[in-house]
Amino acid sequence: MKKNSKIISLVLAVVLVFGMLATTALAAGAAAEPTEGGPEIISQNIAYQGTFGLIYAVDAATVKGGSVTVNVYDDGMNFLASYTSSKTEDITPANSEPTLVYVVQTNAVAAKDMGDVFYAQAVDAQGNAGALKSYSVAEYLYERLYANGVYKATEGEALHQKEFYENTLAMGASAQTVLINDKLAEGAPPETLITALNYVYVENGFFDGVSTKLSTEAFSVTPTFDSTCGKLSTGKWNVTRFVDGAETTETVADGTEVSVSGTVIITPVYTDAKGEYYLSSEAGRRLDYDTITTIDSSMKTYSGTVGSYSIVDGSLLFEDGDAESADIGMKFWLSYSSDFTAASNRCEILEFDFKLTQSYGSYPIQIKMAGVTYTLYYSKPTDTSLGTGYMLCMNVDGAYVPLGCSINAWNTIRFEHYYDAAKLKVYVDNEFVFDIASSTGSTGDSPRITLTSNERKTGSNADLYLDNIYVGHVLKDYVAGDPKAAQ
Repeated sequence: MKKNSKIISLVLAVVLVFGMLATTALAAGAAAEPTEGGPEIISQNIAYQGTFGLIYAVDAATVKGGSVTVNVYDDGMNFLASYTSSKTEDITPANSEPTLVYVVQTNAVAAKDMGDVFYAQAVDAQGNAGALKSYSVAEYLYERLYANGVYKATEGEALHQKEFYENTLAMGASAQTVLINDKLAEGAPPETLITALNYVYVENGFFDGVSTKLSTEAFSVTPTFDSTCGKLSTGKWNVTRFVDGAETTETVADGTEVSVSGTVIITPVYTDAKGEYYLSSEAGRRLDYDTITTIDSSMKTYSGTVGSYSIVDGSLLFEDGDAESADIGMKFWLSYSSDFTAASNRCEILEFDFKLTQSYGSYPIQIKMAGVTYTLYYSKPTDTSLGTGYMLCMNVDGAYVPLGCSINAWNTIRFEHYYDAAKLKVYVDNEFVFDIASSTGSTGDSPRITLTSNERKTGSNADLYLDNIYVGHVLKDYVAGDPKAAQ
């Protein structure tokens, strides 16, 4: 967690030990202009001792003079109070190193004021001023409930925390109603209740440099992935909305503007591919059946009514038919440039996630690349030479070589066909398996995956699921063995 984020690790049980710090009587005044290199508030948190108090952690490395004062203002920038501390503490934010800070705690915040936004500015003993930071009890409660995922709890301590945060929000709304809204003059607009605030949290992402926002007004955000998503993200977001106790989720592409009204949680959609290469920078075609809703008929390679295709749970299903004939297959068309045709380091890549639910005998999957067909088999359970149970194998020079993939489980297969080296390189779940002598083939052939009719059994259910299919014509030098091991 970055230093400029809120240090959520200061949980309630810990913050109680700080106690109330002395209030220093300073003359009321406007906030000072920030000084370059001035004291930095790196964390804002809440203490609970029957009532709530705001806590500020000021990075000791930015404080000069041995003490720091935090001036607090309301949302109209009217001065409220000052709090001074000369005591330092070591804290360890999540995913960070221990940091020496001055911990400054304010007086209690009344229940009716939980939704009020307070602004704090740190000033050291030499008069250097830091940037203003805003925070509220409401922001803390929403963060703890949603940003930490406590809202999903169903049992144990997490459930008790969920109930505490939800009940506290309800208490604040009740206090606002009784102590403020019920006493308003006729015609005066009511105060927005803490439970009616609009809140958004973006997991592993940012908008406008932050990941959370709480506002009395509806607003819009455009989330951007942070570096932690990497290749695991499919480039899409799940947008979950909480309205009147109902929860709905939609999937949107990255770069989509999301409106926020009520509580909205935005989380990355991750690929179930295990391969290092999926969603890489290599040029090519990618098929993700989380977003594809119809199947292009020009890609189908079977005829008749033996088998069928459908999209199920975000993946492409090759559904086995009852007849014992005709293959079920899919081609993946991809054009290539004249530079690729003329080059001497041409490589065609086919990578896909797959799962086969059942196997009879040596039920095969055929892969065709550059005019050459390669066949993957599942060994018979009676063949103990390859271990017990069905295990995916490949026929290499007349021998069955196990690939380590079990039946009814997702795995990632990657083939790299090097035209000029006449080699096929095979990876399983991002682990190199072997090189296979091949042939140059034809640069114009479209890669194909087929669930063949060999040993198909009437009444069988050997369904094949595919997803995250990548097809590419790239310029890449052939390296014998595992190129990663050679690095």
